[in-house]
Amino acid sequence: MRKLIVVVISTLLLALVIVGDSYAKKKELTILWTSPFQAKVINRMAADYSEKFDVDVKVDVVSWEDVVPKVSALKAAGNPPDLGYIISGQGWTFYQNGWLNPLTEVVEFLGGDDYFMPSPGYQKVQGEYWLIPVGTMPLKITYRKDLFEQKGLKEPTTWDDILKAAKALTEDLDGDGKIDRYGISFCASRTYCLAVWFMSVAWSNGGYILDEGGNVVFDSPETIEALKFIKELAQYAPPGIVEYSWENNVDTFAAGKVAMTEYSELRVIKVTNERNPAIAAASDVAEIPVGPSGQESRNRWTTMHWMSFKGSKNPEEAKRFAEWFMQPSRLINYYHGVAEAGSISAPAEKLVLQSEKLWTHPLYQKFGSVVKKYSTFSKHSINPVIEHPGKITPVVPVFMQDMTITDAVQEVLYGGASPEAAASKAAKKMRKYMKKHK
Repeated sequence: MRKLIVVVISTLLLALVIVGDSYAKKKELTILWTSPFQAKVINRMAADYSEKFDVDVKVDVVSWEDVVPKVSALKAAGNPPDLGYIISGQGWTFYQNGWLNPLTEVVEFLGGDDYFMPSPGYQKVQGEYWLIPVGTMPLKITYRKDLFEQKGLKEPTTWDDILKAAKALTEDLDGDGKIDRYGISFCASRTYCLAVWFMSVAWSNGGYILDEGGNVVFDSPETIEALKFIKELAQYAPPGIVEYSWENNVDTFAAGKVAMTEYSELRVIKVTNERNPAIAAASDVAEIPVGPSGQESRNRWTTMHWMSFKGSKNPEEAKRFAEWFMQPSRLINYYHGVAEAGSISAPAEKLVLQSEKLWTHPLYQKFGSVVKKYSTFSKHSINPVIEHPGKITPVVPVFMQDMTITDAVQEVLYGGASPEAAASKAAKKMRKYMKKHK
């Protein structure tokens, strides 16, 4: 009997040791999440994953401005996150640094290109997929469909269309000799926003920063035409656009002070719905108009992406989480969670768009036609890091962010420079930079 008791006790102790050791070695998954207003959504999904798969998921929420220094510090310490939910431009920066693991296995598990709406966000580079997009945020025009109908105007698809509409909708509504509503607002301050807007216009006219051989072509006839067009369009914008960045476009549209504006994502519709529901209900979205030398609408494309960091502790678990998160049913829960926070995301995943469940949320019900239409706008988009398909062009975002392009546009708008002179000056600066950084 004593021997039996000893055996039983020994077995129990061994079991406790095994359980304790197993608990101590419980898998961990670290996620760097860069959408603070969506923190509630990811924490809820992380808790669900933890419960289902017995994985300790830790979510670190940071603002997008802090992403690069945060990841750099973690990499230097030898402890990068397993997964990052990060905007595309920053993701490609990490790729260029050699910090990312390929995620081809995950994209192919989902169904490859066929899983997504046409988009530049997941295209292969060096034969691998490195980023997995969630949703889509191409630059576009938001416009007052009701005012267009009143004036007998069609949705703007060309430069002539948008100029005609902007002129017709710039009006003194109360007869006091002052303009009460302008035709359009756009970023014209010395910010990245202006570079994004201008390059979308230039790309839609067949202009580029670099040609496919990597040569600077910013001073091309197509770019010069775009500068002339922006100058002409500015006649029908509020005089304060010299200070306008993203949020000014939102504010003026929501207040009914402009008939059109430019913005990525659906924030203009979302904010207008909160402040002036009648205007939101009467609004629609359009692609960036095509210029006389262009063949199709182009826009600056971005969105949030999953990415896996090289040197992390659990890269395989990172893949499994991404596969789990990207399933249509959970993506719909994610989009509904974002809507609960008051925002509207445009899905880029075909099965999500085809699901009746997505459209059960009140915001998706109200703006269903806008969301469906906007989700198609990425088909001819350009991600600045990949100005031409399949080829990384890291210098393009440099010129968009270092004010080279912004200054060229401002010199035409406010400095009295000719489009030819401004384009030539910017191109010379670009060529000098590229020669120095060969």
